[in-house]
Amino acid sequence: MKKILQNIPMSKIVPDPDQPRKSTGSVVISELADNIREHGLINSIEVTKDGDKFRICTGELRWRACKELGWAEMQCQVIDDLKPQDRFVRQLSENVARNSMNPMDVAHAIEKLTHVGLSTLKISKKIGISESSVNRFLSNLKASKPIQKAIGLGKIPITSGATIQSTPNEYKKIVSTKILKGELGDRDATRAIVLRIKEVPEKANEILAHDFSGKDEFYVRQKLAEIAPDLRDLHDEEKNYFRKVQAASKHLHGLLEQNPFGDEKVKYILDIPKKKLVIYLNELPLMINRWIRGFEKSKIIEQSVIEGEIA
Repeated sequence: MKKILQNIPMSKIVPDPDQPRKSTGSVVISELADNIREHGLINSIEVTKDGDKFRICTGELRWRACKELGWAEMQCQVIDDLKPQDRFVRQLSENVARNSMNPMDVAHAIEKLTHVGLSTLKISKKIGISESSVNRFLSNLKASKPIQKAIGLGKIPITSGATIQSTPNEYKKIVSTKILKGELGDRDATRAIVLRIKEVPEKANEILAHDFSGKDEFYVRQKLAEIAPDLRDLHDEEKNYFRKVQAASKHLHGLLEQNPFGDEKVKYILDIPKKKLVIYLNELPLMINRWIRGFEKSKIIEQSVIEGEIA
């Protein structure tokens, strides 16, 4: 691909109507204009010849910012022989890299590339993100219109579509509603809730009856351990270990609940190894079952309970 550096009058440069970014914020352009005024245009925009005009390939926001500054011309890289699909991919790649594109615009652009035969793996390599991220964007297109709108406006995480898709069908609607209302906590808290619904479906209604507004993952995992501990696959002996570990967890959580990073609490945590209590507080509620099997059935924790080191 041949590029020629050339100063081109602003009146000769036109935007690409087919470019994947469909919306541009005036605030973003004003901030970019301030940056260019202060530091100059660091990266030239890319254009292709289009009759007596030059159509922008990448750098439309920079061009708009320079227009706002009243520039008469700007330096451009003129590209020869750029196929329409390659142009589209370059535009999408730059916007994704600069995080300057509405997430739903990204999703629709990726969908457009799948329609011309590109696999999600090829798309991921072309635009410079992981294949799982590509699939996450695509999953948002399966969400309801209100969810898509909220994602586009940045009101809820871009992972919301994937989270809803992973929810059992009978709970998709209520999970969607609660995500829009912010009643399932932050992104990681919402994931933890949906995972527990899948693991303990008989407790789903009880879990969803709670309002986790403003709660983080740590709080939600503690609450889920109380509401819906997953005991389905445990033998009687293992259940006993589970209850002892859970009791230890609740005691320690009580110590940390008011201020998890207060000096007195941190000192207490640092003293725990001296008491032979080996435990990762933040992960305890979600990882209980894995520890019971892989941590010698929590013998260390059980011994601490027996010795009276934890009430």
